[in-house]
Amino acid sequence: LNFIGNHIINKIFKIKTGVNMTDILSGYRAFTLNCIKQLNLTQQNFNIEVEMSIEIAKKKIPFGVLDTYYSKRLFSKTKLKPFKDGFSIIKFILTH
Repeated sequence: LNFIGNHIINKIFKIKTGVNMTDILSGYRAFTLNCIKQLNLTQQNFNIEVEMSIEIAKKKIPFGVLDTYYSKRLFSKTKLKPFKDGFSIIKFILTH
């Protein structure tokens, strides 16, 4: 379910921004100090990842992507609520 939702969200992001990041919701992020100074971030929870991606797309900040792989969590449970969080993320993309 998460894989399908992620795919849909990434397609919506690409259509809305014209930028293909392949996976705006997963992985680690590394920023230069110059990049951090350009980002105006206000969100919390899962929307912070989306907001970072939107800011990078809007400001045409160069970025690179390294593939991440999904596997079952071994020592903790996910905090993600697929439908509730997915709709929240899509709404945020469409309104920003």
